[in-house]
Amino acid sequence: MVGLFEKKEFSKKINQIESSLKNAFEKVREEFDDHLDSINENTNELQMHYEYMTQLDVKITKLSEKIDDLHMLLKQVTMQQQPFLSRQEQKIFLTLYTFGEESPLSQVDIANRLNLNELTVRSALAAMVKKGIPVIEEKIDEKLYYKFSREFKEQQAKENIVRLDEDIVIEAI
Repeated sequence: MVGLFEKKEFSKKINQIESSLKNAFEKVREEFDDHLDSINENTNELQMHYEYMTQLDVKITKLSEKIDDLHMLLKQVTMQQQPFLSRQEQKIFLTLYTFGEESPLSQVDIANRLNLNELTVRSALAAMVKKGIPVIEEKIDEKLYYKFSREFKEQQAKENIVRLDEDIVIEAI
């Protein structure tokens, strides 16, 4: 009888352990299902954010195109408002543009190259600055020198901001 009692006790314990394991596995399954739901929700949220970012990218591209169009329109407007330079101002401009790259030129240097007097060069330079030409003035050893920035020269070469008369350009060559 003792053997039968022990078998029932042992069987009961196995059933309890089995039941405990089933409950534990059920809890683990529930937790996995909860995690799976969370992952799915996060995936959906990420997909939603990705779609939103894609829409933003499209809008930014369109905005960039519109800005480019506005830039082109602005260029056209400013091209119509280009500064008008007198013939002497054009010659001085071309001299600075051509020879000022090596080193800045003084009023005397410009005057000597163009057979003009210093006062004419000084007043032409002042007039160019008034008209919006970005003439850079440097003081070296208490003497003023003039040049154009590399950026302005590149822009002038690409866009011909200051419309020079062809005969003045040909004459300079």
